[in-house]
This record gives sequence, C-alpha cells and structure tokens, in this order.
Amino acid sequence: MKADRRESQLIRIAIIAVLVLLLLRFVPALWGSLILFALVTIVGVLGYGLYRALSKKTSPVSRDDTLARIENEIAACRHKSDVYRTEAEAIRNRHRRLSDQLEKSKSPEPSARKKAEKILSALDQELGLRLAKAIFFEESEQQLKALLETRKLHQELINGEADLERWRTANYVDVADMEEMKDRIEREKTQLDTISELTHRASGSEDLDHTEALRRKLKNLLG
Repeated sequence: MKADRRESQLIRIAIIAVLVLLLLRFVPALWGSLILFALVTIVGVLGYGLYRALSKKTSPVSRDDTLARIENEIAACRHKSDVYRTEAEAIRNRHRRLSDQLEKSKSPEPSARKKAEKILSALDQELGLRLAKAIFFEESEQQLKALLETRKLHQELINGEADLERWRTANYVDVADMEEMKDRIEREKTQLDTISELTHRASGSEDLDHTEALRRKLKNLLG
C-alpha cells in the first residue's frame, strides 16, 4: 500500500516537472522569474536557520532536572524521618509496657527477669538507632532545602544573564561570571549526589555508631 502511494507521488512529481520544462521551453521569459524565486527561497531558508541558531544560543536556560531531583529527595527524607519517628514511638511504648509489667511482678523468676532485661536492652538499642536515623534524615531534608533554594537562585541568575545578553544595546556579557555560575551548579550536583549516597547508606544502616558517622559526614558536607 505504501509502495503504491509512493509510486503515485513520483508519477505526479514527474508530470509536474515535465510540464514546468515544457512551459519554460515555450516561454523563455519565465527563466528569470524562476531563478529569482529560487534565490529568494535560498536566502529565506538560510535566514531562518540563522535566526533559529541565534535564538537557541541566547534563550534562557530551562529548568533542569536537578531541581525536580532535589524536591524528590526532600520528600523521601521527610517520609523516612516520619517512618523512623513512628517506629521509635512504638519501640518506646513497648519498652514502657515491659518495664511497667516487670515492676508490677514483685518477684519474677530469675530467667524471666533476665529475659526481660535482655529485651529492654535490645529495645534501647533499636530506639537509639531509630532516633539517630530520624535525626539524620531531618538534617538531610534541611540541607536539601537549602540546596534547592541555592539552586533556584543560580538558575535565575543564569536565566537573567541570558535575557540581559539579548536585551542589552551593547553586545556584552560577563562570560567569566556565567562560567563561574555553571561551575557552582556542577558542584551542587556533586553535593546532591553525596547527600543521596549518605541517605541511602543510612537507610540500610543497622548500627548506631555507623549512623552517627554518616550524620557527621552530612554535617561536614557544607563545611
């Protein structure tokens, strides 16, 4: 079906070409108009291409994916901190109920008391781990929020420079400042990658000391 359609189009083009050649053969005066039309078409195509190229070069920088990524990381950190706070509260309640029951038992069996104390100690460790993780993700969220606002500012500065370049009567732009801003944005991406890595490692951490070490790295990230 497509082959038949293509063949039909080729036939029509061939017929039109033959008619144009016959017309030019018997009306030579049309050659000048045809050449002029071709020149105007070529100039128009080249001019439009140049306009598109310049428009792309001077158009403002669009909103990059890093902003959306930071926002997603913020939401993830908030969710994880809420989860760990909820788990910590559940562990705290379990610890309190077991402690109260142990106190109410005037003279529990030694084996029962020993087992209860072992469970209480383990609950203390789990509680400390959950609280450390919750604090870690809360601090990560705050750093990510600061990074988000800085990123937005740098994005607006770059967009402003791009607009200014188009609007200035004198064709001058501070290229050094633009490059410095782009370097800052690249550093922000690296910083975001580091925070993402730390939060990922903290999620899988089962050790309080390890979680605290990750928290210290997070604090030192911004110097």
